[in-house]
Amino acid sequence: MVDTNSSIDYWYYELYSLLESVTTPFCYIVNYINEHPGTRCFIFAQNCKKGDIDAWLNDERVKVYWWEDMTKTHANNPEDFDGLSDFIEALNELIEPDFGAIIEILLPIASEELFSLYYLADNYPAGEVVITNSDGLDFQIIRQFQATFGNQVDRENVRPFLKSLYGGWALFGYGASGEMRLGSDFRWDYITIPSYSDVDISSIDWGKQQSSRHVTF
Repeated sequence: MVDTNSSIDYWYYELYSLLESVTTPFCYIVNYINEHPGTRCFIFAQNCKKGDIDAWLNDERVKVYWWEDMTKTHANNPEDFDGLSDFIEALNELIEPDFGAIIEILLPIASEELFSLYYLADNYPAGEVVITNSDGLDFQIIRQFQATFGNQVDRENVRPFLKSLYGGWALFGYGASGEMRLGSDFRWDYITIPSYSDVDISSIDWGKQQSSRHVTF
């Protein structure tokens, strides 16, 4: 359980990575897991379709803790639209499925298997891979992750979730940009490393670091 009164201190890195390194992050993650007995691997997934959820539910390598159709959270107030085109665009976004899920990858796992579980049927990344040495997934993390969906989400909605993850629970997180489809010439990778982690950003060498941000609150 995270101490909600404690301060949060982590580094957030953005990497520019080329196509040929697309499987490298998963080799890194699996190597870390193998070198740290007792660690666990979760995926906090967004922008999934029902078929992706069904595939995980029927995969013996996966434990699904929570899933839900979060499309409804993207509903807007009609008064917010400037015209018909804006309203139609918003309707199209609402129709696009946005299922969320939290899954645990059951170990041991090969890097190729983790890679295949992370990329969805439409070849887009599922979300964020989170490595932890915790005994379990607290229900408050599920509720806080649910609060990160929708159009009206701001920093205050996301902070409790980040605090639960990087206030003592997670060792590091990895995610690829949700806008970059598998097979693109390049992608943006995002690495989150809390101050208490033994992960050093210098060990992550598959992409060119574009920016870094030290986050405390």
